[in-house]
Amino acid sequence: MRRAVVVAVLLCAAGFVQAQVRVPQTPPDFAAMLPRSTGAALGWEHPALAAGQPVEGVGEALPPLLAEVPTEPDAPARTLSATQIAKLGRIAFTDPQKLGRRAFRHAVLHDAPDALRPLPDGAPDSSIVKRTIGETVHRALRAWLLPDVTDPALLDERLQAYVWGLGVTDPVLAGQVVEQARRLLAKFARSDIRRELDSAKQVYHELPFVYHHSGTRAIYGVIDTLYFDGKHWHILDYKTALVSWNGAKENARRYYLQLGVYAAAVYQQVEQVPETVLYYIHPGRAIRIQQQDWQPALDRLGEDVRAALQMEPDD
Repeated sequence: MRRAVVVAVLLCAAGFVQAQVRVPQTPPDFAAMLPRSTGAALGWEHPALAAGQPVEGVGEALPPLLAEVPTEPDAPARTLSATQIAKLGRIAFTDPQKLGRRAFRHAVLHDAPDALRPLPDGAPDSSIVKRTIGETVHRALRAWLLPDVTDPALLDERLQAYVWGLGVTDPVLAGQVVEQARRLLAKFARSDIRRELDSAKQVYHELPFVYHHSGTRAIYGVIDTLYFDGKHWHILDYKTALVSWNGAKENARRYYLQLGVYAAAVYQQVEQVPETVLYYIHPGRAIRIQQQDWQPALDRLGEDVRAALQMEPDD
């Protein structure tokens, strides 16, 4: 029947047959237009629904579009930077702690940059200038610009460029910052850490990494220095905190989580738990951190992230 209709339509279109279209007085029965078996009645055609009554044996349920939408409070933190991890690790040592949690939330939820600091413009022993000195040394260590292996003119040129980039434009102050930076670089060059690096079989400066934590979170960043002594891998992270020789040990606790992430990232690649060291630039002290120090912080990572992302009344 369908083939005959199709052939008739084609013949009409070609002009071979003249046809008349008949329109029925009433629409055909729905069952005739969409034939189906008797047992295939649509749910909407149930007599109870037609009468506005509940259907026996069917429980109450919200329509899908009115059901509660499942949410994951820590979804914005599925990807974190090493800088954000450092903020998370410092929360427990911030007074009051809610300021630390707020700084972490702002960094994660709003991608907020660090607070703007005043340009270094003061006495050489001021905290602002000391931070500039520490950051200058940090940048030089990343490039492995040490006084005993770098041409003095080149070292001075690079340090001047770092200082200028950090906002020191006064020539006298810039010269003082460069001199202090050169002195701290010389102290590092005489350290045990430097000797370990010189004798290492492999050394990597500024090594990018991506670490997948528990299959649900990706953390990315850059490790200052990773080196292999022939038996063990070592992570070296430079810190510019303004602490004394004795204060470095206590300050190191703030970075247990960050070091744990670095160590876990290296372990995923080399299948060996690396040794971890923090080198504090100002006192010139190396603090060796053991796995039992950073492992608990790493184990609490997911829990701490969820807790820190909880909004507080004064946000």
